[in-house]
Amino acid sequence: MLFYAIMSLASLHEALLNNSSRLESEDYHNKCLPLLIGALSSPDASSDVDLLVTISVLRQHEELSDLDDSPTHLTGANQMLSGVSRFASSGGLAEAASWQTLRQLIHAAIVQRHPLQIGLDDYERSSIAVSRENGPYANCAVLLCAKALQLKDLGWTELEASIERWWDERPLPFEPIYQAEADPVNGRPWPILPMLGEPQVMGYQYYFISKILVLCHKPWPTLSGFEGMKKQARKEIQRNLLYVMGLAVSNDKFNGAKFGACHMLNLCGYCLSTNLQREHALEFLKHVGRIMGWQTKKTIRLLQEQWAELDTTDEW
Repeated sequence: MLFYAIMSLASLHEALLNNSSRLESEDYHNKCLPLLIGALSSPDASSDVDLLVTISVLRQHEELSDLDDSPTHLTGANQMLSGVSRFASSGGLAEAASWQTLRQLIHAAIVQRHPLQIGLDDYERSSIAVSRENGPYANCAVLLCAKALQLKDLGWTELEASIERWWDERPLPFEPIYQAEADPVNGRPWPILPMLGEPQVMGYQYYFISKILVLCHKPWPTLSGFEGMKKQARKEIQRNLLYVMGLAVSNDKFNGAKFGACHMLNLCGYCLSTNLQREHALEFLKHVGRIMGWQTKKTIRLLQEQWAELDTTDEW
């Protein structure tokens, strides 16, 4: 089952990069699905590590396909998802797959504009609560994103405080090697933030994504001054988006940062107001599509439509 899932994903990726037939990928995929369905009906499904990893791999397969970014296999495996978080601190492949699945669900929730539907208690009780190591500390930022996608009316002040505490208490290895702010006037669309390694890139990026999600979803007052607050929030969203993009571009060898940037462009790329940043955002999306096979054309069309509409109004 896991073998077929991995081969299906690898074959699809190769086909997309080479613009060739997907028949081989579809063949592996068709062989995997009956085994997946059978495994899901097993009494041991909730503790089957191979099943958990298979679902995670198939989710990546869906993300690379031409389908909308909806977690078909994940939501279709509710009985498995209910136990995914139990692996959050189990170590090894199961723990890695558990956190990967959480990141996948976060990305799907962002693109589909729906609340995150998974229990977070086990993630909170994992090693992130006490560890200062790079991986767990980065996962703490992932968890903050997840919380931002679950809150409705209450708890925003506490969440914002937790987000800023993550930033204030970040270990020294999480400092950028070098930093320069965005300067569109002089041809620099994004901040420059090269980091030491992938956990640092992921942690920083999820920190800024968390701040964006709070600004997007936090209830705003309907009293006088609302429009001014709304415009200020949009400027803050834009500022944080610049850092998300800067992290992806400054740390090009870490592909995970590219995915986060693509998802956030889909969510709030409309906030980019300068022509330089817009042009570089579109080129970034095209670049990701070319080198990774990621389906970015819909986001490109969405941004072009949003910018055209905003430019005809007094939104800016």
